[in-house]
Amino acid sequence: MSTSTTLSSFSSKSFTEFIHNSKSQFESNIGSASHKINLVMGNEAADADSIISSLTFSFLLHESSNTSNNDANDESNLYLPLISIPKEDIALRRDATLLLECCQISIDKLLYLDPPTITSISTSEDLNMLLTDHNAIRQELQNFSQNVTMILDHHQDEHQHKHLSLPSNRIIAFHNGKALVGSTCTLIVEQMREMRKNHHTFTLNWEIAIMLLGTILVDTVNQSQTAGKVTDRDRKVIQYLLQETDWTLFHSTYPQLFDRNETTTIQPNTTLVYNWLSNAKFDIKFWKKLSGHDCLRIDYKNFIASSPKASISKVGLSSILLPLDDFMSKSDLISSMESFMQKHQISLLGVMSCIIENDTPIRSMVFFSKDLFLMKSLEKFFMENTQASSLECHKQDSSVKIGEFHVQTFAQGNPKGSRKQVAPILLEFLNQN
Repeated sequence: MSTSTTLSSFSSKSFTEFIHNSKSQFESNIGSASHKINLVMGNEAADADSIISSLTFSFLLHESSNTSNNDANDESNLYLPLISIPKEDIALRRDATLLLECCQISIDKLLYLDPPTITSISTSEDLNMLLTDHNAIRQELQNFSQNVTMILDHHQDEHQHKHLSLPSNRIIAFHNGKALVGSTCTLIVEQMREMRKNHHTFTLNWEIAIMLLGTILVDTVNQSQTAGKVTDRDRKVIQYLLQETDWTLFHSTYPQLFDRNETTTIQPNTTLVYNWLSNAKFDIKFWKKLSGHDCLRIDYKNFIASSPKASISKVGLSSILLPLDDFMSKSDLISSMESFMQKHQISLLGVMSCIIENDTPIRSMVFFSKDLFLMKSLEKFFMENTQASSLECHKQDSSVKIGEFHVQTFAQGNPKGSRKQVAPILLEFLNQN
């Protein structure tokens, strides 16, 4: 993305209108010879980072494109956010929907991955795809692989879309097995900051700022050093958002997120903002009410083995914010596991549990498969292989059988071992077997 353009004012009205018009813009312009549609899409799990990065980055590109053409009405290049889940699933993303509600953005007016969103596209020439919070387009959209024109991500490089040769079009903040930022939204703020260095013509409004700030705080567990997700880059953009935003209107609507005795510069209290969103995301009552199927699908990703000799080519990982004991006691567990694994065509499924105590993640995981030999090999790998040692796993229980599934549970001693760390280790297991 070029940084030589002039940005217009990021007014709250224009941002809200832009988001609310995205669905109708897509529907009215798809297939138009005079309009190139650029869909900005987060990953298949569609957590807050994916959703908010898609919304904010598409607007940033939209504004940049308009001003670079010196015509605010030029929409020959349409940048539109695509929420990469069906509309019915958005209610399960409670921190993201809280941010949308706060900014008066209606979930009914967003563009989702429901038919006919993508199925209405007659040829792959009709659009470009920009990926945020992932760097390999989801399997069911592989026919659009060559249409990916930009990547903005902080996960391990899956070495896809190698036609993107320019570093500015392939930004993957991950190196030597470690994410260089805690959130994709951090990368978006860095893009905005670079563009603003030479052009001071726009004001960062509170709607965009609170979306980015809140997401970064959730992703970094309120900048917790123990959680191991925050970096200096995250801290810098948090301060940038706090200092460069006029928070007056947000303060008048959400005074509970500010210090009561604030007498100088008005800025939200980051701990209060984090608690506000985290309490919605980790609400134990909400998670206990969910069916086993909803627990599995709320934050799920597929991972594909790179070795053609792998005995199984794909594994699934679901992340839940519920103790494993509560998840395992779901009345529909076995039927949910059966239908879910069949739908995603996987023979191995991992469920990663994370709860927060004193800003420290407590992690555990459980694996399901009908293949006893595979489960025994997996158990040995996680307990003995040096590549898995960073997770500091130990078996909580011996392998058991529930229905037709063999089940193995592990506790993780390393609180930093999120899916970013577990997925590459699990893929290495697949490639070796």
